[in-house]
Amino acid sequence: MINHIDPQIQLKEKLENLIRKEAGLSGIFENSPSAIVTLAPDGTITQNNSTALKLHGFPQGDTMVGKSAFELVAEGFKNKARLNLKMALE
Repeated sequence: MINHIDPQIQLKEKLENLIRKEAGLSGIFENSPSAIVTLAPDGTITQNNSTALKLHGFPQGDTMVGKSAFELVAEGFKNKARLNLKMALE
């Protein structure tokens, strides 16, 4: 006799596992002592953790999402930062 598992049950189990993993990664991201910022290819900030906010002088609970990462770079280093991002994407 073949052991048949309902595809809906399998899908539900996979979704529950994915949700647990995402919650764990989210906790690591938010509670990291390191500043973490993720960027879109154009340099727009898509995520940031609370350590990044503190490092850049934003109030807790604020967000950098939607801002250009280049706004956070010292004037003399903006061109180098743009070049580094371009090279990283190639």
